[in-house]
Amino acid sequence: MGKFLKSAGPAKSSVAEGALERQAVAMEVQVATKSDIPAIMLMERVEGYARLVGRWDAEQHATEIENPSSRYLLAREGADAAGFAILQGVGSANQCLLLKRIAVRNAGRGVGSSFLRSVLQICFDDLAAHRVELFVFEKTGFVEEGIVRDLHREADGNFRSMRLMSLLRPEWLARG
Repeated sequence: MGKFLKSAGPAKSSVAEGALERQAVAMEVQVATKSDIPAIMLMERVEGYARLVGRWDAEQHATEIENPSSRYLLAREGADAAGFAILQGVGSANQCLLLKRIAVRNAGRGVGSSFLRSVLQICFDDLAAHRVELFVFEKTGFVEEGIVRDLHREADGNFRSMRLMSLLRPEWLARG
C-alpha cells in the first residue's frame, strides 16, 4: 500500500498508489471509506455548493461508496479532509469514467486544481480510463461537448440544463 493510500479493502488498495507517489504537493489523496461520509457531507453543504456540487444524504453515500463501479477519493491536508471526488463507471468496458462530484472545503487556495489533477492522474494511470467526463466544469483542459437539457431537478421542482464536458487520454497525455 502506498504511503498516502488508505484503502477500504484489498480490491481498492492500489487505486491511487502510482499517482500519489508522484504527487508533489502537501495534499494527500486516499480512497475514502464509510467513516469519511460525515466529512464529505460537510463539504457538500458549504454555502453555495448545493447548486454546483449537489448533495446526498448519508444513506445515498453509504450505498454509492460500496458500489464496485464507484470510487470515492478524499484529499487531506494533514488530518483534515480538504476535498472529495466521486468517480462512477470504474471497470466500464467503454473505459469511460464519470466524475460525478468534486468539491473542496476551502475554495480559492489552489487545492481544488491540485486535487483535480491528482484525480485525473488516478483516472488515466491507475483506473485505465480512456475518457473522463463531468458536467459543468471549465478548467484543466475539459472540452465542452454540448448541453444536456433538463438534466437536474431542483428542490423547487424546476429543471436545469447542464454542460457535458470531457477529457480524452490523448489530451491528458499531451498536456506537457
